[in-house]
Amino acid sequence: MYPEQLKSYESRLYEPLPIPIIGKCLQRKAAMALAQDGSPDAVRVLAQGVTRLEDEEILAIVVEALSQLKKQLCIDAVCKVWATTRHQKLTNLLVKQGWVASAPVEVKVLTALKTGQLRVVTGGGKEIVEPLLEAFKDRDSEIASRASQCAIALTNPDAIDYFCQQWATTRNKLLEQVLSQGKYVARQPIEVRVLTALKLDRSEIITNGRQEVVKPLLEALKDKDSEIASRASQCASLFEKPEYQEFLCRLVIEQDHPIARQITIKAKCAPREPSQRAFFIS
Repeated sequence: MYPEQLKSYESRLYEPLPIPIIGKCLQRKAAMALAQDGSPDAVRVLAQGVTRLEDEEILAIVVEALSQLKKQLCIDAVCKVWATTRHQKLTNLLVKQGWVASAPVEVKVLTALKTGQLRVVTGGGKEIVEPLLEAFKDRDSEIASRASQCAIALTNPDAIDYFCQQWATTRNKLLEQVLSQGKYVARQPIEVRVLTALKLDRSEIITNGRQEVVKPLLEALKDKDSEIASRASQCASLFEKPEYQEFLCRLVIEQDHPIARQITIKAKCAPREPSQRAFFIS
């Protein structure tokens, strides 16, 4: 449908002529023409019509036309109007049809939560995390409640990693609760993996880890979260292993890391390589 045609039908649908019989006839024809066109733009006009029309007969035609939609792009158009308006008739249609938008991701998450298609959310990638967290404070209590349920049941490792990064960056108390209930430990980056392992008291992840855990563990010793700092201190026995002491020495030589220096002095350790040892001692 050409833009000018679309605009004409939209005008007839929303602003019928003041002559009742003619106005209603044109309104009905506009609704049927838009339904027959079936393009996302035409569907958007029909969905908006649900929120604006008062004539029950015309409204019934529009709702029936929308209920027959099969194309995902057209379903997306309805979902976008619903997400903006939260109109009850559109809500009823959405729930009855079990529609979930494919895009944008914000609408995808909202529609999945509203229609109870929770696996769409729990199995989603990192792109669903921010919309999901935003849904915690949605004005629809059902959506907010389901968002909380999904947040502690994520199954996609990418989503879990991204969530953990959000927590590590913000240290938000609500995110901390989700982290704890979901028992999430990041795979990467290593700094976040160490922090989440400490927060969940999963010290074995650190003590069984490779040398890459050393620097993040050193940083965790002075973390503002006393629980994390205390648990990092409990993992300090890791620094007694020769291979980790070697890594500590390298941190002192290459980065002049202050905490690493304190530990190496206390442990009286030095690099294995004679040239590095001379530099280290000097």
